[in-house]
Parts: sequence; structure tokens; C-alpha cells
Amino acid sequence: MSRPTADSANAESPSGKFPKDPRHHRATYGIAYPTADTKFETKADLARLSFEDGERGKLDAKKVYWRLSGATITDVVFRECNFHTTHGREASVISSLTFEKCDFTSCFLGFVVFRRTTFRGCIFSRCEMSRTEFEECTFENCTFHYCTPWDAVLQRTLIDPPALLSGFDVPTENLRVLVEDKRKGIEERRLRARVALAEQILRSNEERRNAIYCDRALYESRRAALKWRSHERRSKSRWQRVRDLPGFLLSFAYLHLTLGGTSLKRLFAVAALICLGITAVLVSGACGITVRETPAGAMSFLECLSAAGSLFFAFGYTNLAAPGDLGSVIITIPPMLGMAWSAIVLAVIVRRAYR
Repeated sequence: MSRPTADSANAESPSGKFPKDPRHHRATYGIAYPTADTKFETKADLARLSFEDGERGKLDAKKVYWRLSGATITDVVFRECNFHTTHGREASVISSLTFEKCDFTSCFLGFVVFRRTTFRGCIFSRCEMSRTEFEECTFENCTFHYCTPWDAVLQRTLIDPPALLSGFDVPTENLRVLVEDKRKGIEERRLRARVALAEQILRSNEERRNAIYCDRALYESRRAALKWRSHERRSKSRWQRVRDLPGFLLSFAYLHLTLGGTSLKRLFAVAALICLGITAVLVSGACGITVRETPAGAMSFLECLSAAGSLFFAFGYTNLAAPGDLGSVIITIPPMLGMAWSAIVLAVIVRRAYR
């Protein structure tokens, strides 16, 4: 696994050089780096996080040292806390802890290695997560809002892909003071980073063998890649955009019809709609289409539906005939669509069988 070097950490992490986070692309831009320390070395130290009368525990603007393991921290609000405590020399390590129903607001989580840590029902708001590493961690029912996991690393970590990816965004107020070119540069970098993060989430969930999260991760990975592809198309010439349009539209259709190659529901719905459309044409007798020499418009609905299915799946459709060029086109296009549909269905079935 890659580790942040001392030079890179000094360049990006709170090392005392700046009193506040100076980086516009990070969620904690403008937040003061904590100077006061608090250490949790034994479970008895966690009593400092508790309040009477059922209020939530709070910890504001502290540099937090976690020296204990095997403990559960419940219902605590961490606000503007810094979990990176090595002053840029190396990554901080937090191991074997459970955070339950905790809120992390404007916290510095970058350059921290979380190992075998569980987050259950936690909310992350405007948290900086540059080069944060999660090893064998678990996120259960967690939400993220305006967090910036730039170059985050996930290994054998179980996490709901849409939760993290939808929360990967730079706060709008961070970008208002920047010129247009810099804003566009940050947005472009974010799109690239989302592609890399989505691929990591997919691989991480596959290592944990969670089928539901793997399907979601595959969809999010292909969705992020398609968004990046759409962004790249804007910088191309008009001729290049026209030339790439068919492939882009096919990728778009595949993504949304199969949810990234994970579902067959929409494909079967599309097949049903196409067959019903063909049935309507046969029932109405439009274009003079005949089946088994039956006069156009003289067949029952069920007979037309059966013929429509045969036409779409290219099985026995030679019994259909239509005069003129328009009729020939009408009875030629559905089998082509049906063969493409069958190929997509087969690909999805194979993936689901061998995932």
C-alpha cells in the first residue's frame, strides 16, 4: 500500500505553517487548525466526552490523540477536530475503534490510517479526507456532506458507494473567491478523482464479498466514468463530438438500462414495451403487415402479441410480410433490436453468475 511521504505530508497537512487551512479544494478551507491537545489512552478517558441529562458528548477544536483500541465512542459531536497528530512526519494510525452515532463536522481526517474501525450511523459534514486510508473498516448507515476524500485509499473496507461518492464535493463558498479557470480546474480534478475513488470502492467491496454494495459500486464506477467522458467531450472539436456520439449514447443507454450491468428489470421492461408497440401496429393493420397470409388487421390481440414476440426475438418472424419499403423497415428493425437486447442480457447474466 502506498504511504504518504514526509514531503507530501508537509505540503498538504496541518504542520503549523498556516493558522488556517489555506487550500480552497479542501472541505476545511478557512478552518483554524486546532492547537490544544486531548489524549484518549484508556477507556476511562472517554468519560470526558459524556455529559449529564442525556446531552450529546462534544469535542471542539482539539488535536485528538487516540492511543486506545477496542473502545466504542457513542453519540459524540467532533467539531473542527484534527485527527492527524504527527505534524506531517507520517500518517497517524487509529485502530480497532467503533464510532456510533457520531457527527464529524469540519474535521481534519486527512493523512490518517483507520484500521479495523467501524463507523455506525455517523454523519460526516465538510470533512477533509485527503489521502486518508481505510483498512478493513466498516461504514454502516453513514452519510457524507461536502467531504473531500482526495486520493483516499480503501482496502477491504465495506461502504455504501452512493453515500461517499454523492458526498464528495467541494463547498461552493470555497470557490467563490477563485477565478473561473481555477474553479474549472478544481471541478475537473474532482471528476477524475471520483472515477478513481469509485474504482477503489468497487474493489474494496469485492474484497469483502458484499454483493449488494458491489452492484452499487459497479454502477457508480461506470457512472463516474461516463461523467468524466462527457466532460472530456466538451473540449473536443465538433467533428470529434459527432463521431463519438454513437458510442457515448450506447454507453449511456447501457448504464441506465442495466444499472451498470447489474440489473435486468429495465431491460425486460423495454422488451415488453417494444413488443406491445409492434402488437399495436399489427392490430391496427398499419403498413399492410400480414402474418401467415392473414389479412392485415384481421388478427386477434393475442395472435398479434405472439407475432410481435417472434419478430422481436427473431424466431419465426419470416411468416411476416409487408408491402413497400416502409413495411420492410418495420419488420427488419425489431429483430436487430432483439439481437442487441439478447447480447446485453447475456452479458449481465454472465456477470451475475460469476461475480
